[in-house]
Amino acid sequence: MGCEGEKRIILEIGVGEKPFPTVGKRQLSENECYIGVYLYGDYKSTLANAKDRIKKHEGLDKRNVHLVKADGRGLPLRTESVDEIVFCNVFGYEKIPPQNRIQMTQDATRVLKIGGVLTVVETYTPWESPFNEVRSNMHSLGLTEHNNFDIGNIAAIDQYADGFDAELFNLPSFTQHFYKMHGYIPELPYIARFTKVQPREGVLTRLKSFIRNKLSRWQNCVSLN
Repeated sequence: MGCEGEKRIILEIGVGEKPFPTVGKRQLSENECYIGVYLYGDYKSTLANAKDRIKKHEGLDKRNVHLVKADGRGLPLRTESVDEIVFCNVFGYEKIPPQNRIQMTQDATRVLKIGGVLTVVETYTPWESPFNEVRSNMHSLGLTEHNNFDIGNIAAIDQYADGFDAELFNLPSFTQHFYKMHGYIPELPYIARFTKVQPREGVLTRLKSFIRNKLSRWQNCVSLN
């Protein structure tokens, strides 16, 4: 998709007119390459607006920014080839059915490297994508959560998104804790990060391996006798 050499690949799935490097504080380094994938809507108009933002954005190496249209359920990328994946205001988007969200997450997990990070940001419609639902989907795919869903954490969310009033979300810590405990977000933005870890061998797999080794040794003993 245009990323060459040994650069770290940053993939944003469901990018709109505002690719996160043009609005968030999370900027690309010299050894990073950004790929923005469009899913729905007026592709040509959205793409033109996104390209215009990229062109006007100072300090952004345009050679390391690529925009494409693809089906998020079948990304045209190799397995375990991406270092970081971002879903910004995607899971709460009404035009994406719940089943499609699951399939998109599955394929995102496929292309993510072991040790790679998957970030979910919801600022527009977080109530359409409750964090317990997101957490359940990610855990079922073997991803490890490592920030416990920062509800209303403006500093963290601001790395990837803009356009919301920070004053509305400065909640006391005990209130945030209540929402986390009950899986309820009253129109509050959140950011969640997950890491893809090396899958462990299950008990059944280890048992089968143990039996095979024992059988192999027994067969060797019989043949020697």
